[in-house]
Amino acid sequence: MLNDANELVARVSLDDAVEQDLPFFIRVERDVLAADFDKPGALADATDLYFRLRLAGHPAVLCTSGAYENRSPRCHVFAVIDADAERRRWSEEAKSLRADVRNEIRPPWVLHRSGTARSTPMRGIAEEEVLHRLSGEEPVQPLNAASLAFIADGVGDSGDRSADIFRATVILIEHGWPQWEVLFLLQHSDTWLARRYGEALDRRNHPGDTWFARYVWPDAVQRASTERERHLSRVRRLRTLRLRQLLGDAQHRATRATDVKVLELFLQRVEDVMQWDITMASRTLQDDANIGSPTTATAALQRLRDRGLIRRSRQSRVVDPRLRARTFRVLSAADEDLDGLPETPRLEFLFDDVFRQGKGDGPGAGLTYCLLLASEGGCTVEELASRLHADRRTIHRHIDRLLESGLVRLEGDRYAVTGLTPYPGMFAEATIARQDARRRHEHERDSWRSRQ
Repeated sequence: MLNDANELVARVSLDDAVEQDLPFFIRVERDVLAADFDKPGALADATDLYFRLRLAGHPAVLCTSGAYENRSPRCHVFAVIDADAERRRWSEEAKSLRADVRNEIRPPWVLHRSGTARSTPMRGIAEEEVLHRLSGEEPVQPLNAASLAFIADGVGDSGDRSADIFRATVILIEHGWPQWEVLFLLQHSDTWLARRYGEALDRRNHPGDTWFARYVWPDAVQRASTERERHLSRVRRLRTLRLRQLLGDAQHRATRATDVKVLELFLQRVEDVMQWDITMASRTLQDDANIGSPTTATAALQRLRDRGLIRRSRQSRVVDPRLRARTFRVLSAADEDLDGLPETPRLEFLFDDVFRQGKGDGPGAGLTYCLLLASEGGCTVEELASRLHADRRTIHRHIDRLLESGLVRLEGDRYAVTGLTPYPGMFAEATIARQDARRRHEHERDSWRSRQ
């Protein structure tokens, strides 16, 4: 708790401080960048840092003490940045804009020590969105180099103001920007796009931002939705193709479960950020793919690169040698190669304990299920054994467990997936159900024999 001289006078619990509406500060979490701007021109500097962070894909919040129109010199910028090296880089960026990077700071909605102003998030953002961003739950969706250069500097512009603003709006919507934040960028950022927007408004008869709200935004939302669905459809068909290539190529050694998990993780990132270049650190790859060690994860990534399914991007750069973070391009296929292929949804079950290491229901059963999922018309035991480089006895053991759990069904001599979605614990449930059925059968048999 603070006095008018900004001195610590007492320590109280967070609940009491909030309930009594006291001026207080808190210690910043390790993964949060907290930049304090209190020098002349701080609002412009804080806004500049905020937009740099957002265009780089980081969850960020800008707070001012007092209304935005008051041009208050007290501003705070918060951003959640997991990687230490990346966070240090942004700390230096903030200091270059005359900010103080704090370990202890006044959080959003808390009174200034003078009692006359409150730390208020920028106009338009909802309380739930502030909490969502600062909790680190918002996925990082950085713009690719071409999009960033277009919005910031006008590289690749069409010469048509309306068309360029529409194109930029579609890009930002695809990266999760809400309407208020796109307008905030157009109105207050020091970017080429904001200057073009000001020129467009000067040449129109619409007051304020009604032109954007009535015409640009609705059409951009529709275009972004169409583009996203087209992108997702392409990734889903590419997933089918890659699974068939990975699990059905007899010229290569048996595919490991970690290879499929790493490929799927990259495909999910492509779905989320709507671009084919993905930056991934080995530690992140290990954690998100639920793989035992970074060495195992990077070895799987190398095997995928050897098979031509992922390659090092031309934009690749080492973010931190200790993290071994590089940018990789998930190779998309030509349209003609994807025509007619079924869409395979996200394989979320790969990253939990559905296919744990067990008798008949371990990684081998997971690979068997993935191959059946990507196969059109199912597979015979012989086809599964050939494509997975396994003997028939092993395949039969996997199939028995998949049949028992209800994930696959037999159609003639071919096995195909059912509509059931894998979930953790389903094999244990199937085992219990089988044991219960056996006990009922034995009880009924003994009862029948006793009556004879």
